[in-house]
Amino acid sequence: MRFPSPGFTLGAVKPGETLLLVADGKPSGLRISLYNRGDDGAIDDAAFAARHATAVKSIAELAGGEGEEFRRKTDPTKQDADVAGRRWKATGATYSLEWAVARKGTDLVPLAEYLRLDVLPTGAAAPGAGGAATQGGRRTDPRSHVARGEDGTVELKDVPMVDQGQKGYCAAATVARIMGYYGYDFLDQHQIASWAKSDADRGTNERMLDAIAGVLHDRYKLVYREVPGSVNDFFKLVEDYNKAAKRLKQPEVSLKPMPGTRVIDAGAVWRQFQPDVLREARTKNQTRNNLFFDNIRKSIDAGVPVVWSVMLGLVPENPPLPQAFGGHMRLIVGYNAKERTILYTDSWGAGHERKTMKLEDAILITTGLRTISWTLN
Repeated sequence: MRFPSPGFTLGAVKPGETLLLVADGKPSGLRISLYNRGDDGAIDDAAFAARHATAVKSIAELAGGEGEEFRRKTDPTKQDADVAGRRWKATGATYSLEWAVARKGTDLVPLAEYLRLDVLPTGAAAPGAGGAATQGGRRTDPRSHVARGEDGTVELKDVPMVDQGQKGYCAAATVARIMGYYGYDFLDQHQIASWAKSDADRGTNERMLDAIAGVLHDRYKLVYREVPGSVNDFFKLVEDYNKAAKRLKQPEVSLKPMPGTRVIDAGAVWRQFQPDVLREARTKNQTRNNLFFDNIRKSIDAGVPVVWSVMLGLVPENPPLPQAFGGHMRLIVGYNAKERTILYTDSWGAGHERKTMKLEDAILITTGLRTISWTLN
């Protein structure tokens, strides 16, 4: 349960986004953001240090002690641990304060990413403690999460919700959901955004997301791969669209670069697409449609969620989306072969956990399909 701005203070600190964690239908802890760049914007090193010092003092007073420091290396490409923290074990609760500061540019300017507090009952495993960082995801075969319904629906259970809020963190939230599904629930969207150098307003560029593939592989033994048949070639899409437009006697779209540059604005091109023409261009080839669906089916049957990049605003969706138009990233978590539909979920919290879409509509809006998994065998 997400509270964007809770009505309480932690000593001298006013928390931001706060999550009430739930296990077996009961509250199991709190995850409190004392700072994150996505919600609060960038702050300089001195301001972050002051906020950090205030937080440590407030928690020490609450817990009745100085606590113990810990460090955790989540990115093997860095010499030092990129996550540090302090943990207090008090009567009735354990407090784990974690923070990350990235180094940006050739001058390695400090860039504060987040300052997060987890409050858990005494005896509960602290986030990232013990062997969870290296073994957590291998404890369960992903195929054990596959559920088959009498109506022909096949879907993945236990995919956790991560609410991105008003931030353009759809990609970071999507990866956090997958990591939680595999058992790495101590990784949140803010930490993943720091790997991908995400921008909270403009979202996460897919090329930036590709850059974290090394972290996923080297640290967590996960492979980030493109799904065959996902129609990711933008220039081929424009070519097919213009052929369909010519057949239907509709205006063709232009690939002119932006003035004074050699860069093509893909979003502007998508805005030129007419849904009826695009549908003709993308769904007329039944062999390609079948390949698209079959690859989704194979992934879900293996217990692997599909990272689905889309362009919103071309087909109606229910419930209404917070984002009217533009690029977005979500998860495909199931399918129904009889009805030729897919099941998907968005990182926007309640109401967006489980939704369905016709296959042709899904193909219409797709800009990419990828998976994060150990193996599909």
